[in-house]
Amino acid sequence: MLDISNTYTAPTSGYSLYDDTIPKWTVANAFTLTRDSRDFIFNPSSGTYLALRAEIAKKFLFANIDYNRITFEARAYLPIYWKFILMGRMKAGVVTSVDEVPLYKRFYAGGVGDDGVRGYGDRSLSPQVDGRTVGGNALLINNVELKMKLSQSLSFLLFYDAGNAFVSYEDVNLHNLYRGVGAGVRIEIPMMGVLGFDMGYGLDADNPGFSPHFQINPFGMF
Repeated sequence: MLDISNTYTAPTSGYSLYDDTIPKWTVANAFTLTRDSRDFIFNPSSGTYLALRAEIAKKFLFANIDYNRITFEARAYLPIYWKFILMGRMKAGVVTSVDEVPLYKRFYAGGVGDDGVRGYGDRSLSPQVDGRTVGGNALLINNVELKMKLSQSLSFLLFYDAGNAFVSYEDVNLHNLYRGVGAGVRIEIPMMGVLGFDMGYGLDADNPGFSPHFQINPFGMF
């Protein structure tokens, strides 16, 4: 007979995902201000995109957490020659709380997506506690792409990314951004959105090397 009663090892760090997320009740108001002058949402060639988002949660009745989460994003698309387009993007964010910011409202940079830094693993650029990724309370992301748009449904690109998630806004430092470079392709598929494949190289990774990134985005990409 196998005795497994003594095989469980309790965490030694005091960190508990269960305590952080269960039970949590939230009452929040979310606001978004957007200005979008892009010529096409899926594969734009010109225009700008500005978005300010705010999410405010307060303790109220049964709600037992509070936080203020604000992000700002700006993108610009500039046709430069023939089928070449230069894209620049910046995203910044901060989240605060009277108590402690929940893990699921913190920032996790790296990989692809809105907080992507290609050349690194998804959500890997984030503060850690005892080897566990716990997210940051501040975020800074910069992306630059040189895109060759052969058609409305096919593009090739070169990119440079830099970004990181920080413990707080006081720790934000341009010298502490992780950098990645690489190349990619974008294919628009009807009824699905944009399919993307990027090969990124993390310049500041502990073990520098190429990392593949796949993404499907029904609302378009950078």
